[in-house]
This record gives sequence, C-alpha cells and structure tokens, in this order.
Amino acid sequence: MFGVVGDGLAGLVAARRLREAGREVVVFGSSGGEPPEAAFARPVSRSDDALLGLADDVGVAVSWEASPDAFYVDGTVHPLGNARELVAFPYFGLYDAWRWSRLGGDADAPGASESARERCVSRATRGVCDSVVDSLSRAYAGASAADVSAAWFDAYVEERGERGRVAVSALCDALADGVAVRSDARAVGLAADAGGVESLTVETATGGRETHDVDGVVVAGGPDVLESLTGYGCGLARRDVVRVTVRAPDSVASARRVVVVDDAPVDLLVRRGGECVSLYATVAPGENVNFLGALGSLFPDFDPDGASEVRTTRAPSVVFGPGERGVPPELASLPGVSYAGVASERQRPAPSAAGAVRAGRAAADAALAEVVR
Repeated sequence: MFGVVGDGLAGLVAARRLREAGREVVVFGSSGGEPPEAAFARPVSRSDDALLGLADDVGVAVSWEASPDAFYVDGTVHPLGNARELVAFPYFGLYDAWRWSRLGGDADAPGASESARERCVSRATRGVCDSVVDSLSRAYAGASAADVSAAWFDAYVEERGERGRVAVSALCDALADGVAVRSDARAVGLAADAGGVESLTVETATGGRETHDVDGVVVAGGPDVLESLTGYGCGLARRDVVRVTVRAPDSVASARRVVVVDDAPVDLLVRRGGECVSLYATVAPGENVNFLGALGSLFPDFDPDGASEVRTTRAPSVVFGPGERGVPPELASLPGVSYAGVASERQRPAPSAAGAVRAGRAAADAALAEVVR
C-alpha cells in the first residue's frame, strides 16, 4: 500500500497516478473544506499542459478570457488594457507606458540569481517597478516581496493576456472518486530502516492512533508537514495565502482582477462572476487579516456589516527566491518518501494549481521508481 499525506489537488493527483500503476492507495488528511490550492490566485495559462490535460480527462471545463489586470490607486481602479489606459495610470509617464506595453517574458534558467525587480529594471523602467511590479510581488510574497525571482516575473508577463480559470474543487472531487480518502486521520509519524520507509502512523479524530505498513509515502502537505514527518527543511520563506470570497456590488472591483498598489491588508481582488468577489492576502503563517474591513476602506460602497456568504480558504505557501529550486520529488535521505507539496521544485516559479498537478505526478513517479529498485 502507498500512503498519501494530504487530500488537496497535489495529493489526489499523486493518488490517481499510483492507482493507474495498479497500486493500492490510501489518502490521509482533511483540507477542511475547499482544497488548499483553491487559495492560489495564479491563473491557468495555455502552457500548463499537465493541468489542461487532467481537466480534459476528468471532464472539468477550463474557461478562457482576455482580461489584463487593473490596479487600485487612491480610491480608483485603473485598467491597463490599452494605450489610453496606460498613459492615464498615475504612476506611468509616456515612456513607462511604452516600456510596459512592449515588455515580454524571458524564461528564467535554473539557478539564475536575478530578482523580479532586477529583471524589471533591466527591461522596463523604475516607474513600472515602483508601482506595478512591487505591487504584484507583494500580492505573491507578502513581506518577502523583495525576494521574488525573475522566473516569477517572466511567468506573469507571459500570462497577462489570455488567462484560464478552472474549478479546483471540481478537479479534486473528480480525482477523489473511487479513492480511499481518510479525512478522519492525519499523519503523525514515519518509521523507516536502511532500506526505506516501512510504516505510516496516523492519528484519528477521536485521538486514537493507527500504524499502516506501506511500500512508500507521498507527502503532499505544506513544508511544516514535510519537516514534522521527515525532518527535511525546505529552506524557502514560508507564507500563508488567505482567500475570502464575499458578495459585493458591481461597484467593487468591476474589473476581473484588481491589484492593490496602495498599502492595504488586501493585495488582490478577483471578481468571480455574478456578485462574488475574492480577496487575497499573503501573510505570515497564522496571521489574520480583517478582509471585510479592508474592503470597506477601499470601496465605500461595500458595507462590511451587511456582508453575506463569506467563505475563507487558507493555504500554506512558499516564496521561491532567485536561484532557489525547492524540494525535489525524491528525498535521497529517506528512500520511499517523495514530496508533492507547495515547496516542491515542480511548483516553481510560484505555487499554483498547475504546479500541484506537476508535483503530484512527479512525486508518484518517484515513489514507484523507488519500489522498482
């Protein structure tokens, strides 16, 4: 039997891969509602072959739209979709607007040491960096914005035109069909000898403990889960991504995606269609944000006291700095254990649903290869 720790998208992708190889699989852990990957704001791109192929296989639709980001400055939302809007943006002069419109991505080679800001300064202007890039970096990395890599910046530039949306919860529901998922149990320990992992111990909701003999384990949780089970530290800056979805009038963030340039607790707003808006913040692990109060301060038409249908999703995340690769799928120090969580090198340049699919598949393949040895 293979044990998978974590029932989010990465864990369920790994479980699917293992089952396709004819292996018995049990998934342990509960995400407590929506899968954690639902909190990530990074959209789907046409180059995300693994995610697009998976969605097609399980019958989950991906919708596409051309919607450049808008930017909130001093009470006004500024779209940047055409030349007139670029020139009207308060942080841009004519040269800034021209350089931003001409900006193209350049995929970051593994090991490159350039930061997003350094890349932008060399390819655009300081005006673009001080407004657009610094705000986007803060939305991704919070207090670690200065550590964001050029790879992330290049990926954003390449994705800023046509973007896709996929329902991560629907993907997870389809993947979980027919899979043994123990949502009442969380992994608390591994036992291994020189030959590799032997058993996985879980704690049930009632406080009891069970030990399961395993052929291999895929850890698909955050870096704290990986470290607690194996002692393996990811070496990356750790953050939490928090998403709150709430009903709000059209006057609030009428654009599809709004990046907040002003200093505010909320970094990004995404209109989900209809009357729903999702608010995002990247914060220190465990830190709380008054989302409704922040939205009310940004948009006076929004009444925090009358907010309804508030849903919150919180996920562990990491920041891939310049030259940082993340955790490989196979852990050489612990044969039989592979990793598929947000700190996986397959999540570069930023944790996302597409990265979770890549990481889950790579971890499952590494686990199967270890058994063959």
